[in-house]
Amino acid sequence: MKKLLVLSLFTLPVGAFAQTVSSQPFKKANIILIQTPDSGVVALKKIGALLVDKGFVIQKLDTDFNTLTTEPKQIKSGVTPTTLTVKVTTKGALLRLSGWAAVDMSAFDSKQHIVPIRVIANGVKPGSLFMQLMEPAQAYSGASVQYTVE
Repeated sequence: MKKLLVLSLFTLPVGAFAQTVSSQPFKKANIILIQTPDSGVVALKKIGALLVDKGFVIQKLDTDFNTLTTEPKQIKSGVTPTTLTVKVTTKGALLRLSGWAAVDMSAFDSKQHIVPIRVIANGVKPGSLFMQLMEPAQAYSGASVQYTVE
């Protein structure tokens, strides 16, 4: 009985840290997983081409560390201009798309001077910005797409 109690204490944290993976985007999802039929480098180049087709500019494609990063792309203009940067990593044939948004705003300091503020949100959640990540992921031919939370 004592061994069973100790064993249950060791297995308890495993369930607490389990991640949700779904074939449909869900409210807290901020990562897209793409299982491809291609090798890591080929998959990075293909998703890079799909991102370029969607208007992103590739900042860095590192085939040694299997990562791709885009330049910030302006998604929204006006009072709160917003940019989106995409990062792709790969482990074998599995691509992991994530991104972060930067919103430029202004505030007043104690002397009523306008102070620029840049708010950066890591892990873009479902919404119009997340759609920017979903489109190239879903356009990857022969791949299966899943969503998870970091």
